[in-house]
Amino acid sequence: MSATPIPAAHAFEYSQVQSDKSNVAFDYKQMGVAMYGQFKKLSGQLSFDPAQASNAKVAFDVDPGSIDTGSSEYDSEVAGKLRIKGK
Repeated sequence: MSATPIPAAHAFEYSQVQSDKSNVAFDYKQMGVAMYGQFKKLSGQLSFDPAQASNAKVAFDVDPGSIDTGSSEYDSEVAGKLRIKGK
């Protein structure tokens, strides 16, 4: 039996959100039915150095018009009325 060494992870600083590979997802209930949605357009900046994780920062912008609730009728209704609360 032989063991193959696992290469060490290389730390590097993250600074750009990959918008084409990212989304902001949410879930909600409509008339008691669990629903899922997402925003398809976003951009952002990260400041994350694994060696100094406590100093990490993130900022991002979401385009409310890119909402996808699974219903085009509901999308157009809520896109202009969004009120998002962060925790």
